[in-house]
Amino acid sequence: MSYRIETIEIHQGAIDRSRADNERIHSDPCWENVESGMSLWANDTMLRFHRYAIEMLKLGESVGIDGPADHCLCLFDSDGKVVSNRIIHTQYGSSWLVGKSGRKRFGRGFVPTGKNSRIQKKLGLREDTMILPVRKYLKSHCSFVGGAVSFGSIPLKSIPAEGE
Repeated sequence: MSYRIETIEIHQGAIDRSRADNERIHSDPCWENVESGMSLWANDTMLRFHRYAIEMLKLGESVGIDGPADHCLCLFDSDGKVVSNRIIHTQYGSSWLVGKSGRKRFGRGFVPTGKNSRIQKKLGLREDTMILPVRKYLKSHCSFVGGAVSFGSIPLKSIPAEGE
């Protein structure tokens, strides 16, 4: 499921409505017997989404990006240039997907993720975050209804390595 990022005003209005709904639910002395816990779960989930969307819109605004932005994990070389911002997940684990020039330069198309990666250290690479424009929707993960929901941004595009 994805959640669309609109404007700060739209998200702030949704936050206000969710808060009012939570107050209405809790104002009933018998709310535990009358109101479903799912309403509170859904409201809290949506509050987190809208707050995150506002944070990303304000971050984009503060750095001059038209639209949402987020702190995205990237793979950097020893000169501070971005090698990749794309992680793929396989049955063998997670790896950075390295472009053509990176393959020539480092001799491999995939680099294991994790700050403790021996391969990253051997190649002089490091993981860090940088502010990037992101898509106008968030991906969400939830193992079951009523469980914790996490949201994540999706970079607008992959950053090619130098010379690609």
